[in-house]
This record gives sequence, structure tokens and C-alpha cells, in this order.
Amino acid sequence: MKRLHLIELVGPLVDDAGSFSRTVHDVLAESGLPLRAGAADLTEGAAPGHAIGTMLGGHGRDDDRATVERLEGEVLRRWTRLAESRECRRVDGASEWIVRRLAGGDVVGVVTNVPPVLAAALLERVGLPALTVAGGARGLPHPDPILAIMTAAGVPHHATTVVARSPAVLLAATQAGVAEMVMLGSGSARWMELVPITARITTLSELPDPT
Repeated sequence: MKRLHLIELVGPLVDDAGSFSRTVHDVLAESGLPLRAGAADLTEGAAPGHAIGTMLGGHGRDDDRATVERLEGEVLRRWTRLAESRECRRVDGASEWIVRRLAGGDVVGVVTNVPPVLAAALLERVGLPALTVAGGARGLPHPDPILAIMTAAGVPHHATTVVARSPAVLLAATQAGVAEMVMLGSGSARWMELVPITARITTLSELPDPT
């Protein structure tokens, strides 16, 4: 049976030196609004609107949609410039790993908090293969993007692997019932207890090739 490999865009595939997450923090800091303590660690990798609402104290609710939408719009504008800059580079070995997986008959997709159109453009700019970017009615950490791409690929939960570095992607994978969840990097002890990690790696190349 073919497997579906969903790889988080920023981290495993694209090295941004922390710029995408830092942009969210910068926009919020510049707003002068008080931020909920500790929320930044829990919202890394989440859709901008969700992350902003949570860090402002709304826990993802629609407490002040006008403020959230204004700040979200600024984040997306800066992300667009960032995706076009030299700050984002292809991770060594990522392209070769994807090609091998595809050659082995597996399906590879991308899961990210970056809007699908921008994510696809970023893949092209850094020289990665064109891959389907998971999208859904609700963004991360909701499971919609992962469930949608699993359905489209015709691959069941037990044949799906998610490789991620952020809590939002891993939380979404947990809610989607993904059987194999691989964490890239060390993660944060504060949220690690919330997700059933099946393996840890430091680079994508540590995942075994198709046999």
C-alpha cells in the first residue's frame, strides 16, 4: 500500500532561520496590545489568525475579529515579502528525499500555516518539487487540512506519516488520527505531552527510504 507523507513546509523542507514565527511575534509586539503569557510556545505553526487570537488572550475565539484580522493581514503581507527573499532556503537533501519517495510510489504533500498559494510559490522559488499543499476550511491546529489531503490522496490514517517541528501541525495530526507522527527537532516539553510522538529525527534524511 502506498503511504502519504505530509511534511511541514518550514523546518523540514525550508530553512527560514525562524523568520515566519518571528514575524507573528513582531507584528503583535508592534501593536502594543498585551499578550497572553506563554501562548507563543503553544501556537507555533498555527494559522496566523488562530495564533494571534490565542496570544491576545482569546484562545482562538472571535473576541475581537477586527483586531485579529488587521494583524493577520499585516502578518500575511510580511510573509509574502519573506517568501520572496533570500532568507528562505531549501534544506539540504530535502529535494532528493522527496524524489526518492515519489519514485517509490508514495504520495508526498505539504502541511503548513502559510497560505497554499504562497506555500506553492515558495516551494518553486527554493527549487523544491511541486507538491500538493494541504488546505481546509479551518487552518492549523485544526485537522481540516490533513483530513482533506488524506481524502484526496485516498490514503487511510494508518498509512499516513506526518513530519513536523511545530506543535500546531502535530496537534492537527493527532486530531486527524494520523498513525505515525515524526517530530523534527527537540520540541518543547510544555506541549510534547499533548501529542503521541512515534519517532524523533534531526533531518528528513533520517526517515528510511522506500523498500
